[in-house]
Amino acid sequence: MKKFFCLILVISMVVLNSVCMAFNNEHENVAYRNITTEDSISPRYVVIMNTSYDFQKLSQDKLKCVGRTTVEPYNIAKVIVELQRYENDWQTVETWTDTCEIYARVEKEHYVEKNYTYRLKITFEAYTENMRFIECNTVYSNEISL
Repeated sequence: MKKFFCLILVISMVVLNSVCMAFNNEHENVAYRNITTEDSISPRYVVIMNTSYDFQKLSQDKLKCVGRTTVEPYNIAKVIVELQRYENDWQTVETWTDTCEIYARVEKEHYVEKNYTYRLKITFEAYTENMRFIECNTVYSNEISL
């Protein structure tokens, strides 16, 4: 009986080893193939730790525009907040930027014209201490019609 279990164990190990080797070879082929910019996948939030925004109607002609980002220590955070208005296409009517070590924040209240639809375009960026670009991400807020 012991010989039977030992034989089953050895066969299982051989099969498992073969499967692992096949997977490893397949994985290596994918990892080292030439990837062009058009078909590559870029990881997000490698250095950017947190992003947030807030877009609110404060009155009939006043909007609150907020963008915040936090990056890993020893890096520079940058946030770009663009207030956009729709007139047959989205047009940027105001832009605010903040750049700072670890945490960047834009918080503005802005008067706008009525009878338009507005949104925010928020770009979060991360740089090294020497201002070498690392990563970025852009998001769009909800739309507010006045």
